[in-house]
Amino acid sequence: MKAFSTVNLQNNDDLAAAFRLLTEQYRKKGIPLGKIHSVYKDEKWCYTRLENGTECKAFCFGGDHSVYGDLTRDFDPKWCDHFSGREAASVLPELLETKGILGRAFLLSALNALSAAIYDPEEYRPYDRFDDYVKPDSTVTLIGFGPQSVERLCGTVKKLYVSDMRDREVLLAQLSPQARSCPSFELCGPERNEEILKESDVVSFTGCTIVNKTYLEILQWSRNAGVRAVGGPSAGLLPEYLFSLGITHISSGSLLPFSRGEAYQILSPDF
Repeated sequence: MKAFSTVNLQNNDDLAAAFRLLTEQYRKKGIPLGKIHSVYKDEKWCYTRLENGTECKAFCFGGDHSVYGDLTRDFDPKWCDHFSGREAASVLPELLETKGILGRAFLLSALNALSAAIYDPEEYRPYDRFDDYVKPDSTVTLIGFGPQSVERLCGTVKKLYVSDMRDREVLLAQLSPQARSCPSFELCGPERNEEILKESDVVSFTGCTIVNKTYLEILQWSRNAGVRAVGGPSAGLLPEYLFSLGITHISSGSLLPFSRGEAYQILSPDF
């Protein structure tokens, strides 16, 4: 399935910008980046653990999310040993040179860990009120299927779009008969993302889209939406970077839910 036409996974220019901003924040605080303790992966996640104990992960599209096929067919786990015990300042430039989704997942897990290690929750406003920004007349788009989110939103908003790359029937089987038959709910593939995002008032997407780099087009197509929220363990990048792109709300497994401005609740309990 062709999801997006312009995504270029042969460079990590976007995450290089995030790293530059991150290193500047460390410089301003007068602390070193420190050392990488270990880098490793399991079926679905890539992990980076810092020597200070901070550990974060990023999704690598494995298991029942293998929409890109087997990305680990030629992967040698011993490759990860190359980064253990080294200064992050020397590891990150090497990770920035990796190509493809698996390489970006390792890179993002390292950036997430470095971001979490310097994150100050006092600088941001937590959000905890869902109904403040999802109104009955809202058109809501979720990029990434979560059954709890669909069940919660079906019938409460004017239109609910959910876009996912996985098999439609497999996803629908996870919903109640009431949700499946909800007239305002539509499950579609990513080939319709541009169309549905341009008409959305509220857009929520998972941090997986940072791994496959589709988050940039999602933000471009949803620029008219009042809420553009990203969530999940993969969405642990330095908040200043994500906010600079036009994201309005963040909820990460690495960082507390927070937003810039009004206080809101996490959009999807599946994050």
